[in-house]
Amino acid sequence: MHRTIVVAGSHGGPLEDALALGVALARPRGARVVLTHVDLGTPSPDPELEKVRAGAPHDVPVDVRLLGSTSVVSGLHQVVEEESADALVLGTSHLGAVRRTVRGDVALDAIREVPCAVASAPAGYAATAPHQPRRIAVGWDASPEADEALEWAVQLAERTAGEVRILHVGDLPGDGTRLEAVCRAAADRVPATSQRLEGEPQAALSKVEDADLLVLGSRGRSPLRRVLGGSVSADVVHHARCPVVVLPRGVQAPVETTA
Repeated sequence: MHRTIVVAGSHGGPLEDALALGVALARPRGARVVLTHVDLGTPSPDPELEKVRAGAPHDVPVDVRLLGSTSVVSGLHQVVEEESADALVLGTSHLGAVRRTVRGDVALDAIREVPCAVASAPAGYAATAPHQPRRIAVGWDASPEADEALEWAVQLAERTAGEVRILHVGDLPGDGTRLEAVCRAAADRVPATSQRLEGEPQAALSKVEDADLLVLGSRGRSPLRRVLGGSVSADVVHHARCPVVVLPRGVQAPVETTA
């Protein structure tokens, strides 16, 4: 079955940034890209979407799909399921924290509801996007979700002849030995190193910029718990200096071997 990456974003820069990241993620697996726009109501032709598709690189198939839905996230969920997508790629919303609270946070809701990896491209990414991601960083905290994120990253690095850097924030009481073990296991497959960062996880991971991609696992916190306690993956998605891929709880790396 042909692999698919679904790409969605606001018109202008955010959509072009999302498409550039979608193409970079599609190349290593020979995937196609579905450029999607969700209308709140009956879908109508979108010349801007066709214009962006026409400017896409010719080595990755890009299709356009318009959809009407009662909400953006519900529409994206439908497209992801119907296309059996490996990932959903979003551009930055350029909304501040207050406006996201009032109007809804598509990226955060997608991480909670969409059954695939969710990626976010920072503003201006299209101008500097690599052919495919090779320097891949992974946020690791010894959780099952972090292990899945690491496996996803290793599989991607296997296909791009890339390298993996495993990042842990803060001390590692009782987990230092395990970090060394998972790093050795990853290094049996791709070049891999580990690094400890100082500070709060959200701030430390958001500052990572010497990577083509940062991969995180998400524990899928409920909306109430996110409001009260925050979400590392959501904060990083909105503030990261490099593209971010989040694997929601229950989403596993595909079982595959190097092509």
